[in-house]
Amino acid sequence: MIKEFDLDAPQEPKLARLMFRKETRCITALFERCYTPVKDTGSAWKILVEVVAKVNKPQCRNLLDVLTIEVEGDIDKYMRMDASSKQASALDYLMEGVEKVACQMKWDITSFYQAKLEVLNRNFINEWVWKSPIINKSRKLTAEILVEHKVAEVQLSARFRDMNGNILKVQHLVSDEPNEFIFDQYFGKFRWINDDTVELISRSGDKQFSANMIDSATLH
Repeated sequence: MIKEFDLDAPQEPKLARLMFRKETRCITALFERCYTPVKDTGSAWKILVEVVAKVNKPQCRNLLDVLTIEVEGDIDKYMRMDASSKQASALDYLMEGVEKVACQMKWDITSFYQAKLEVLNRNFINEWVWKSPIINKSRKLTAEILVEHKVAEVQLSARFRDMNGNILKVQHLVSDEPNEFIFDQYFGKFRWINDDTVELISRSGDKQFSANMIDSATLH
C-alpha cells in the first residue's frame, strides 16, 4: 500500500541534491497528508520520483518495494525560483511521476488526483498540529504546537486559544531544517508549567522552549 512519496535529483552534485530533497519535502509531505491510501497498490509502500536532465529509464523500477520513476526537469532552473514557484514545481514533478507509475501499474489514479487537488486547495500550505491541545490548570486556556513546514525551514510555535477555540496568541518556539529526521527531535513532551506558560521539551530532554501569553519564547 502506497503511503509515502519523495522527490530526488540523483544526477546533481551532493549539496544540490540534498537541498532539492529538503526543499521539496514540504510538498511531498503535504501530498502524503492529503492522500488516502488504497489497497490495490500491492506491496509497494513508496513512490520515488527522480528528476533528471534526460530520461534514460522510462520504465518504473521496483527497488525494495519503492517504485522509482524518472521525469525530465531542470534543477538549475528550480534552484533560481522563489519559494512559491518551487512548491508548484515540486508538485508538478511529483504528479508527472505518479501518473507514469499509475499508468504502468494500471492503477486507478483518482486518489492521487484528489490529493493533488487538496494540496492546491490548501495553497501549498503545510501546517499541522502536533498532538492534541492541552488545557491549563484553571481550564481557561488551551495550547497546542503548530508545525509550519515551509520550503527553507520548519517553524514550531505555541498557539494559545480560549475555551471557545478563539486564537489568542501564536508564539514562535524554534526553527530548523525542513527535514522530519531533524525536526522530529523536538517532539518530546509538551506541558503547562504554570497557568499561563507552556514548555516544549525535546526527545532527548536537553532542549526546552517555553512561551506564555505575555513574554517571548525562551530557550533554556
